[in-house]
Amino acid sequence: MTEEKILIVDDDDNCESLRHTLEAEGYLVEIVESGESALGSISKRTPNLIVSKVMLRDFGGIELIRQIRANQSWSTLPILLYRPLTDQVKREAIDAGVHDFLPRPIQAAELLARTRGILALARAEQSILELKRDFDRRLVENTLSYESLLRAQNARLAEAEKSRAEIEATFNTIADAVVVTDRDGRIKQFNDSVGVLFNCKPAELFGRSCSEMFTSGRGCPHWSLPVMPAAVDVEAVGSGEFDGIRLNIHAQCIADPTGQVFGFAHVLRQSRSERMDGSSVSRFE
Repeated sequence: MTEEKILIVDDDDNCESLRHTLEAEGYLVEIVESGESALGSISKRTPNLIVSKVMLRDFGGIELIRQIRANQSWSTLPILLYRPLTDQVKREAIDAGVHDFLPRPIQAAELLARTRGILALARAEQSILELKRDFDRRLVENTLSYESLLRAQNARLAEAEKSRAEIEATFNTIADAVVVTDRDGRIKQFNDSVGVLFNCKPAELFGRSCSEMFTSGRGCPHWSLPVMPAAVDVEAVGSGEFDGIRLNIHAQCIADPTGQVFGFAHVLRQSRSERMDGSSVSRFE
């Protein structure tokens, strides 16, 4: 551990006894005789503890405390004050920022006890301050990391939305009517060309059974497809009818990247035969 320095501010010769007591305990001791000298010494090397007399030759110990506390770097520097300690002096010293007092006459045992206690407390406060700084630093780093991840996630979502919009736009440019169902044959998606064939609102198609819609319950051609990865490229062909419109139906499995089938795509084309009632078919309203 680094040698702890104690600065004694006293213009009396008898303060040498304080030096000997503290040096015997392993502390590095420096003695100065005025407040100005004390400030100069602190500027060169900040001590771990200041022990100062109340009355000094240039200005008092309380004024020294005020000037020390005015410097942000020294705001927590431990200070012990001794003689003469009237109640008024104690109040002013506490207001100025003193840590503790030493009564006169100074006893070696009490000096060492107070010194150890103040330095131990100062070390604990320094550890807490360092922990707080480390916590604040990590908090800033984690916040920046989170913000970076959030920006990246938002960028991916924006890209995904752009891709979805492009796919939907491409899907809607397909001339053939395309209907997508889940594995149970429930309609989940269809393109705009479906409106060329079916004279009904989109909401009337979602969730309905393709067998019910296209084959009058006889069974959609996709039911003949084997639901396995190897069958993804297999096509089932059949016919159907909707509202008098004869349909040719081509069905194929839709699989995820692992090959698991999760739905079916149906391409519906109007049969070359005329519509049964001979009337025209309008788009969705």
